[in-house]
Amino acid sequence: MNKKDSDNTASRFRMSFGSGGNLLWECKDSSNSDDNSFVTNMLFRDTNAWYHIVWRFDTTNATAADRSRVYVNGTEISMSHPRTWSQNVGYGIGKNELHTIGVFSNSTSTYPIHANMAEMHFISELSLDPSYFGYTDSQTGIWKPKRYTGAYNTTGFYLPLDGSQHIGKDMSGNGCDWTPNNLRGTVPLH
Repeated sequence: MNKKDSDNTASRFRMSFGSGGNLLWECKDSSNSDDNSFVTNMLFRDTNAWYHIVWRFDTTNATAADRSRVYVNGTEISMSHPRTWSQNVGYGIGKNELHTIGVFSNSTSTYPIHANMAEMHFISELSLDPSYFGYTDSQTGIWKPKRYTGAYNTTGFYLPLDGSQHIGKDMSGNGCDWTPNNLRGTVPLH
């Protein structure tokens, strides 16, 4: 998911896969005074594998190290460039501004995610760990998704991305629908 102001330079947030196989995050506040970025130590080299990624972002947390946490398949992973996120800064996520999923673009280039996505939950105003979205199967030891049954709150959304609805239809009940643009894949657009 990418969020940016209309001028492409000020407030923005993005998460993407880097060319080296890491996950990358970048956040800037609207004044460009609080810039943060980090990359995972974990490499994602098996492009045929399914990864369950949870980013738990809570700048209201009093513990600086717990304001931004990333989990892959239920396990918290480390960052090679961890940052201290300023307390109580929203970084523009969930505001009524342009947000994109699967691509980051600026005035000169477009950077697609080059990945398949099974579903997407955006939960606003809550800090949830992976147990809300999945579990480790006791017989196989494999992380498996489960149905999220909690609230999405004001600006949250749920995109099943399974072909059961229009690909941009928010199924959270909030009406935060998305407009598909330049999509490739196997899910029908309806």
